[in-house]
Amino acid sequence: MKIIKLKSPATTANLGSGFDVLGLSLKLFNIIEAEESEKYSVCISGYGKEIISKNENNLIIKAYKSLFKKCGEKEIPLSLRVKNNIPVFSGLGSSASAIVGGLFLANCFINKPLTKKELFSLAVDIEGHPDNVSAAIFGGLTISYKDEKDWKCLSLKPPKDLKALIVFPDLQISTKQARKILPNRVRLKDAVYNLSRIGLIVHSFHSGDVKYLKDGLNDRLHQKNRISMNKKLQKLFFEIEKSNPGLGIALSGSGPSIVIFYKTGEKKLLNEIKKIIENNKIKCELFPLMINHYGTEVIKS
Repeated sequence: MKIIKLKSPATTANLGSGFDVLGLSLKLFNIIEAEESEKYSVCISGYGKEIISKNENNLIIKAYKSLFKKCGEKEIPLSLRVKNNIPVFSGLGSSASAIVGGLFLANCFINKPLTKKELFSLAVDIEGHPDNVSAAIFGGLTISYKDEKDWKCLSLKPPKDLKALIVFPDLQISTKQARKILPNRVRLKDAVYNLSRIGLIVHSFHSGDVKYLKDGLNDRLHQKNRISMNKKLQKLFFEIEKSNPGLGIALSGSGPSIVIFYKTGEKKLLNEIKKIIENNKIKCELFPLMINHYGTEVIKS
């Protein structure tokens, strides 16, 4: 019986001005192990084990089956074991991790017929937008775009001493509602504002000259609308922002998680953020994470 084991990373997307374009891969992984079986079965531990589907409606299996269909291959049912280290409904790309994990599994079971670029295009079709799945596949800082025919992605390796502190509050933001709340039209000056700042993010990550990162993370297209959906999150975000933390702050994906960038060796930041959280009386989990440069990796085949 063939056994495949892989790790698929958490991601933080948008990064302020990089709405639906930028994604960043983080060193927090879901571990997925699968072996051939007579029928599909799913065993889940960790985050979301009570609510995630344990049958063929599981997102990993859906993505897995979609690749077999695309390649015209007969499905190989799986016995699936998943350790979810990425919180669900957190803004940390748990669905992207599942989709990409399923596609990588299928690619391994049919002897890797598709390239990462081809897997990326299929992942976008399933997820609906490119930023999280690109970072989960390629690693590093990803810049996603579409030409006349297909989705494309450029991956940059960020500075090795750059870290991301994830603040995951016990608050709810519906991803679907977070998409609906955004306006269909934006002011020209707001579009120009974001265009100017996305260049600062790319420069900061590519060159290591991070003094411009804080300005780059400023946004006028999506963050304020999404943060306003939950008043407790809004207050927490603005108080952290006011404290001038690290190298800058952004909403992670559509929330509720918040990402704060800082350099390795920074000692005061964590305690400062903990004080703000205590003052707001919100239960939060903190994840100080390094950046993952390699995306999803097969660790046993």
